[in-house]
Amino acid sequence: MLSEFYFEMKHLKGKENRVANALSRKVHCIYKVQINQTCSNIPEIINEASVKDPEYTVLLQQTKEALLKWEKSDFKINLDNLLTFKKRIYIPN
Repeated sequence: MLSEFYFEMKHLKGKENRVANALSRKVHCIYKVQINQTCSNIPEIINEASVKDPEYTVLLQQTKEALLKWEKSDFKINLDNLLTFKKRIYIPN
């Protein structure tokens, strides 16, 4: 199949042929993954502050009603009963 084409083969040294050089090198890296679970009272602080913020309370109630009606909303309630907006925690004043 290759005899149908005219081509010239040239040897490139490893340093000059960067693409093949990078692919042919063995990578000797060990990745260490560490997961830390921290106990935080931030959800408690946010819940305490939310009681004092009337706007937060209204948004939380509207979000709960929207969830019951299966309405689509950017606001959600996470497992800690915190209001989130587009996957970010909504912080009360």
